[in-house]
Amino acid sequence: MKVTKYTIVLLMLFGVSVLPAGNSAPLFYHEVPQGVVQDDYIELEVMLSSLSPGDPEVQVFYRDAGDSRFKSVRMKREGFSFIAQLPGKSFPSGQAEYYFAYETPTGAIGTYPAENAEFNPFRMHISPGTYEQQEETGVEILILSPDPGDQIAMDEIMVAASVIADEAEVDYPRTRLLIDGVNVTSLTTIENGLITFSPDQIREGMHNIELQLYNKAGSMVASKEWSFRTRPGSSYSGASSYRGSVYLEDRFQDIAKVNNNYFRSGVNFSGKYNNLQYGARLVVSSEEEATRQPVNRYEGRLRYNFSEKNNVYLNGGDFTPYFNPFVFQDKRIRGLQVGGAYGFFKLDF
Repeated sequence: MKVTKYTIVLLMLFGVSVLPAGNSAPLFYHEVPQGVVQDDYIELEVMLSSLSPGDPEVQVFYRDAGDSRFKSVRMKREGFSFIAQLPGKSFPSGQAEYYFAYETPTGAIGTYPAENAEFNPFRMHISPGTYEQQEETGVEILILSPDPGDQIAMDEIMVAASVIADEAEVDYPRTRLLIDGVNVTSLTTIENGLITFSPDQIREGMHNIELQLYNKAGSMVASKEWSFRTRPGSSYSGASSYRGSVYLEDRFQDIAKVNNNYFRSGVNFSGKYNNLQYGARLVVSSEEEATRQPVNRYEGRLRYNFSEKNNVYLNGGDFTPYFNPFVFQDKRIRGLQVGGAYGFFKLDF
């Protein structure tokens, strides 16, 4: 009797093992592409690693890192592989997130990765496109900071570029600076061919910078794009800290047999002591003349933080306040600014 029961159990297990796998999920294999650039189309391929009855329908859901919603496109079957092409320009941040979803002929639905694909997608790094300067304009963009591929502490970011061009060739109010696809031009300082952006802090990971220059007709005359990475940690430690940077630029220009030698230098300094933040900025240029608007820049700033949102501040010298575009925006001031915030109350004079 015991032998009979044992034999029946073996037969049942064997029967289950050879049942058709019509309702089983297909098994996929995928490698994240490497060496992708934004100028090209990105080819995503996912391969069936086991036979399954019928052709499952497979879609890839993708988004630029930081976007809240995924887009989707149906993948084309080629043998045991499913292939889709995505434009590299769809990922201005330089980071792509994606996952695969499928439906079998029997109605089984799933994703790859199988567990929480929307919150645990594949991630792909995309290098900046190779934009060529438009030589006929004679406009050149020189990267000052950060260097392409640099790794920088999260609170040490200073984006800076110098534009080499005649004033008539570039309409600076049309300039666009994008960080990870986000337009930060309103927070950017643009002064006599020097473009700077210095956030207090930026998230950890890879970041993409794109600088676009236009003429008065609205046509792009030059662009530059590069990437850098921020690492965890802070350059600040303890109750007191400070940091600074110095740059020098000297160039010789020969246009239409007119020779000019330009020199520019600058110093940026910032620090904190407990709740007090302070900073200074100085830019000196050989283009300073009594017959034109001031080229040299002088700035000092103080800020005391009572809490994360409550503070008082004092700025002096050259600065660019940020207000509603219908009131006052992108205008440089040489003078004094004082203000503060407490709860819903804000003052700016």
